Amino acid sequence: MQISDALKAKFLENDGQKLITIYFPTLNGLTLDNSHIYSDSISLKESILEGSSIEFVGCISSTFYCELHGVNRELKGERIEVYVTVEGFEDERIPLFKGYVDSVKTRLTDQYKAITCYDYLYYKASDRDVSHWYNELSFPLTMRQFRDSLCSWIDLGQEPIDLPNDNVVISRQYTSNAINALDLIKNICQLNGVFGIVNRDGKLEYKSLSVDTQGTYPSSYTYPSLILFPSRTTTATTEAVNDSSTMVSYYEDMMYEDFDVYAIDKVIIRDSEDADSVSYGTGKNSYIVQGNVFIYGLDDADRQQIAENIYNNVQGFSYKPFDAVSVGLPFVQVGDLVQYNIADYSGKSPSYVQKSFYVMQRQLKGIQALKDNYSAEGEQYQKIFLSDLHTKLNSIEKKLAVTPTRAEVEKMINDMETPTGFTVASVDHLPSVRDPNVIYLVRGDITIA
Repeated sequence: MQISDALKAKFLENDGQKLITIYFPTLNGLTLDNSHIYSDSISLKESILEGSSIEFVGCISSTFYCELHGVNRELKGERIEVYVTVEGFEDERIPLFKGYVDSVKTRLTDQYKAITCYDYLYYKASDRDVSHWYNELSFPLTMRQFRDSLCSWIDLGQEPIDLPNDNVVISRQYTSNAINALDLIKNICQLNGVFGIVNRDGKLEYKSLSVDTQGTYPSSYTYPSLILFPSRTTTATTEAVNDSSTMVSYYEDMMYEDFDVYAIDKVIIRDSEDADSVSYGTGKNSYIVQGNVFIYGLDDADRQQIAENIYNNVQGFSYKPFDAVSVGLPFVQVGDLVQYNIADYSGKSPSYVQKSFYVMQRQLKGIQALKDNYSAEGEQYQKIFLSDLHTKLNSIEKKLAVTPTRAEVEKMINDMETPTGFTVASVDHLPSVRDPNVIYLVRGDITIA
C-alpha cells in the first residue's frame, strides 16, 4: 500500500492520535468518527490462506467489527467504508475496509450497536447463482474473457493483471440451473496459482507472492529491553532484503517454526483422485490441481501447458510459519512481508538476526492501542489433499460401507485436509446469513454456502 513515509512512521512508532472514519454511502453519506466508537472495539480480520497446506486459491472474505453508540439509524444491509489516519494527516487516509453491514446487535441498556460486516466478495459472489449468465455465454472464450464477463455480471471490480493462464480457451461443458459465482472465482485462482482477495479498495485482487528466498540476515544490534525488541537502529548493517517488506518497529510476542515450508517443485493436474494426470516439474513436493471446472474437456497438451504456467508462477515459493503480536500497522496487508529482529543467544554474547515472514492471516484490533496479530500456518512438506468438494464426498462414500449419517460425514470432512478454510456445521435449516467458508449439512444434504 502506497502511503507517505511520514504517516507510515507514525504507525511504526505508535505515535499520535489515531482517527477513524466510518462512512455509509447508502445512508446519505452518514459519517461517524472516534466519538461514535465504543472504546477500542474495532477489529479487522483478513486472510488469504487458512490451514497447513499451500493452496493457491484464497477467496476468504474479510470481516470488520466495531461497537457504535449515538447512531439512531438502521444499519443492516448498508454499504460501509472504514478509514484510519493520524492527527495531522487528515488528508491522507488509509482504507481499512469496504463491504456491507451484515448483522447489528443492540444492547438495550446502553444503546450500543455491535456491527459485523463482510466484504464485497461475500455479498456479491458467495451466495450468487450465475447459471443464467453462464448459459447465455457464447463459447469458446479465453479465461481472461470469462473472468472479465463474470466480474462484470456480479458487479465486482478487478485490479488489472495478466494471469498466467488467461489465454486458455474454455468451451461450454454443461448447462446448469445452479452455478455459484464464488466457486468459479476459486477455480480461476487455482488454475493460475494466485490468491484471490477483495482488497481495501473493494476490488478483486489476484495476489502472486514473491518466489524470492526469504532468508536470515545476520546483523549487530544494541541490546533490547526486557519487554520489547526494538528493530530499528542506526548501528545496524544488514544484507539487502525484499524492498516491499515492512520492518516492524516493536513486537510483544513472537513464535515461529524452526523450518521453512518446502517450496513447490511440481504441479499435477487431474480430474479426480483416480484419473490420469499430467504434471510439470521433477520434484516431490507437489501442488495438485484437482477437479477444476476449467480443465474438463482439455487434451493433455493443453493441460501440460497450464501446468507449466502454474509452475512458473508458484515454484520456489516458501515461507516460515509464525505467529506474532505487534504494533498495529494498518498499511500492512495479507500477502505482504514483515521483518523482525530476532535475538540469537547461541554465541558468547547476544546478537540479532533479521527474519522475514509472509502475512497469511491478520487481525487488527483497537484504535489508540492499535495491535496486529500476524500469522501463517504451514507444514514443512506439502500434504496430499483433495481440493474439490465433490471428490471429497466421493472419497467418503468409498470409505463407508453404508450410507453415511450426517455426523459421520461431518467428522470425516473435518478430519481431511481442507486448505481452502472450509469448516462443517450441522443445522436443521439453512441460516439466512451464511458464512462463505462453511459447509452446511442439512438433513443429510450438503450445501456449499
